[in-house]
This record gives sequence, C-alpha cells and structure tokens, in this order.
Amino acid sequence: MIGSASVIAMDSMLVNEQLSINISGIGFDGHIAGMFGKDGKRGLISYCKLVLREFLRYKEFEVNFQIDDSSFHQKAFVIAFANSSQFGNNAHIAPHASVCDGLLDISVIRKIPLHQVAGFAAKMFSGQLHKSAFTDIKKGKRITLKFEECLINNSFL
Repeated sequence: MIGSASVIAMDSMLVNEQLSINISGIGFDGHIAGMFGKDGKRGLISYCKLVLREFLRYKEFEVNFQIDDSSFHQKAFVIAFANSSQFGNNAHIAPHASVCDGLLDISVIRKIPLHQVAGFAAKMFSGQLHKSAFTDIKKGKRITLKFEECLINNSFL
C-alpha cells in the first residue's frame, strides 16, 4: 500500500560524472544497447538476431582495474557496474548486489564459448552467475578503469 510505504536510503553511482542507479555496462552489452537503439527495429526477435550476429564479431578487451586499494589486469567481454542484482527479466548480472550496502558489484565477464552459452544463460537467469568460470565479481566504492585500446561508441578499435 502506498500509504504504508517506508523510505530507505539508496545507493547511487556516478559513471563519468553521470548519475546511474541500477546497472551501467561497458563492452558487449553497451555495444548491443547502442546498436539496438539505432536499428529502428524493435522486439525480441530483432534483438536476438542482433545479439547472435554481434556476439560472433565482438572481441574481448584488456582492462586495468583499480578498485579501492586493489589493482588488477583482466580480459573482459562485459563489465557491469551493478548497484542492484539484475538487468530486468530476472537476468541477474550481480546476484548479491544491494541498493543499500554502500558498495558496487563489478561483474567482469569473459567471452563465453558458443557451445557454453546456454549453461551460462541458465546461471544468469537462476541467480547463480557468480558460480560461472567466466564471471569474476568484485565489490568496491571507487572504481577506475584504464583500457589497453581506445573505446569509441562502446566498441573497441
């Protein structure tokens, strides 16, 4: 009921000085979102065709991470900065993320071999993505990324 609602403090994040409250991504998911928005064709079938076509073309990229006081280097296909656990439609990119813990979950996903995509998707939709060998999830308050290659329009050159 609206009249009985309570107010809680909720985390938010700044990504390149822009406000984000749910999930912001770099890599394949950003690439697809940008292309799908420009395509003009809407709907699940158009989206799936685009994802399949671009999945075969899109390459992993190398990135240097600084998360609070820790540094590491990793290859990635998707990097999701998650304030909450899911994109939507029960696709859990960061199963343990919370909107009120003061931390971001950083999900780094490697490119999945085509023959293992179904198993990976099953983990994502069942909230078990953290158990995938292709996923590394870290938590932090302050995150800085440096890329080995130039990123333009969510695609690497």
